[in-house]
Amino acid sequence: MMRRVGLALALAALLCATDVFAAVKFGPYLQSLAPDRVRVCVSCDQEDRFEARLTSPQGEQSIVALDGHDPACADFSGLEPDLTYRYELLLEGKPQETSGSFVADSTEQLSLVIFGDTRSGDNSFDLDHRRVAQAISRSVLPDAIVHTGDFVERGNDPALWANFFQIESQVLADAPLYPSIGRSDQPGVMIRRLFGLLNTNGWYSFDRGPAHFAVLNLWQSRSQDSDQTAADGAQATCLRADLAAARAAGARYLFVVMHQPAFDLEGRSPRAMREVYMPLFQSFGVDAVFSGAHYFSHALREGVHYFTNGGGGAQLVTENPAEGLFLFHGAMHHFLALQIDRAGARVSAMDADGDPFYEVQIQGTAQRAQEPGASNYVETFGSGARSAALTVFFEPGCDDCQELQSRLPQIAQRLDATLVATFRSLDDPDNLALLRSHSDGQAAAPAVLVDDQTLLGLEQIDMLLDEQLARSLERGGARESRSSGRLVAAAAATTGAFALLAAIILSRRKRSAR
Repeated sequence: MMRRVGLALALAALLCATDVFAAVKFGPYLQSLAPDRVRVCVSCDQEDRFEARLTSPQGEQSIVALDGHDPACADFSGLEPDLTYRYELLLEGKPQETSGSFVADSTEQLSLVIFGDTRSGDNSFDLDHRRVAQAISRSVLPDAIVHTGDFVERGNDPALWANFFQIESQVLADAPLYPSIGRSDQPGVMIRRLFGLLNTNGWYSFDRGPAHFAVLNLWQSRSQDSDQTAADGAQATCLRADLAAARAAGARYLFVVMHQPAFDLEGRSPRAMREVYMPLFQSFGVDAVFSGAHYFSHALREGVHYFTNGGGGAQLVTENPAEGLFLFHGAMHHFLALQIDRAGARVSAMDADGDPFYEVQIQGTAQRAQEPGASNYVETFGSGARSAALTVFFEPGCDDCQELQSRLPQIAQRLDATLVATFRSLDDPDNLALLRSHSDGQAAAPAVLVDDQTLLGLEQIDMLLDEQLARSLERGGARESRSSGRLVAAAAATTGAFALLAAIILSRRKRSAR
């Protein structure tokens, strides 16, 4: 109780937004707790006297009193996708000048901004942070925002958080923000108070339109608790369950967000990343991973795109990376724009003036699986609570390969598990090289890769596949997820996608109610 009072008093001493009555210190900002539920939050002096009024496109209104916390929040539920809702703050029943609008969720299209390492707290950082925020406001009208961590210089300083919200006020009033925890955001008391999505253990997942996002609590794995980093820890266990559920739901794209990059400029990966998480990303066919570092880079590993995008305002790291490590690297302040529509998914890197300088096209495996002769696709078998991933290498027209595929549902039922199988055709040179790297140069089909064990030929698969899958299930499912109910399904996979330099200005989504 004393901690809550202390935080409220500290925040009460701040002055922020200048275009509202003095009772509002910063905000409003939005959080999306579910596809049909949005939370409006504001830091204010007289929380019990504030209300939020929501107006639907049809003109229907609902008024909810803000709770007694600081920040004070009001939840609106039962919202419909693809509609623009407007809201405003009321103080003692009188409208304030602070208002905004948002789309609760999208169905076929998604416009989302991803950035991080804003590090509010240093005047020079704030100047660049403000440039990035203004560029976002001018060039993209996002449905939502993802922050890859390191919001502020010192995570326990309320003045720095108020500064962050003031700089981002124009964007955050109209798009819900999905946070991940960074190293400089520690200790995590304030960031968890500001963002309800982080209130449990710091990891969660969410769905926006055709995409599913898993947000991890990885900011410096070597100094974090084993529950967050170990293969049998709660976070990895939860992630396996989430990715399996996403696969079973059959959504089109799957993305992962975390602060710690998968590898540094020398190509080194932290142990937890190398031994636990990157194999999970590959096994479950994650499309792309977004993380923070003070530069921009793009790499492609085993069909997974890795973006480092920590150019939100903090001082840039200008060292050159190891030769051949990245497909693209540059030290500039920037943000990423992720757009998904019926034509596919595009990740565009935008500089601090809002101009695009790099673009990557991503096509989810779920889409390719529907195409004749698809060389890479994902299938899910069974519906058990435990889950395991395997990679199946096949050759078109291979009778043994078809026989294996017909047996996988029986194996899933026998093990009472969900099996997520990524099928890779050996006609693809990259797939052939992948199999050889795991099998001492051999490449017989069918072949199955489970964790680090490779089974070659149907005879070996018949003898050992059940045993290998059972071991994988035991390692991955021995500890029941403590928050699996918060991890919602949806997503898809990726392999092959290409990067090409482009100068495509993102079109702004038109919202009729604005």
